Amino acid sequence: MKKLCFVAGLSLCFFVAQAQVQKDEVEMVQTLWGKEKRQLTTELLQLTPAETTAFNPIFDQYLEARKKLGLERMNLIQEYADNYSSMTDDRVKSMAKGALSNNKALNKLHGKYFKKFSKALSPTKAGQWLQFESYIDAVVREEVSTALPFLKSAAPKK
Repeated sequence: MKKLCFVAGLSLCFFVAQAQVQKDEVEMVQTLWGKEKRQLTTELLQLTPAETTAFNPIFDQYLEARKKLGLERMNLIQEYADNYSSMTDDRVKSMAKGALSNNKALNKLHGKYFKKFSKALSPTKAGQWLQFESYIDAVVREEVSTALPFLKSAAPKK
């Protein structure tokens, strides 16, 4: 788990620290992280060879769908970093709606793939997968939250 925390935190802190996030760089890290994540997930779930064969194509589909949501989240983080010193109430409202929408989409994605993993493996193994995904997401969110400055009050309207 320490390895996982380090990899997840390092990959996200890399993006938060940059002034400009390049789409190609985000995709590169997501691809590398996906490979590492697959290995960690299959080890954690203790999949048999037959289960691994059933798991891998579903996991590939999940990672591809997850990439889009991850990129949206990174874009929101970048927008926050770029506009932190000049936030307006309207921008905060827009960004909050975007973040809430992204969270809702991620939860929906997790529900969809929990069902798929339940059918291919078992509900218990699907639950372990979901628990691991939730853990990873919590670690990443913590890293991002501690790396970004807290939102200031918007300038009063005149």
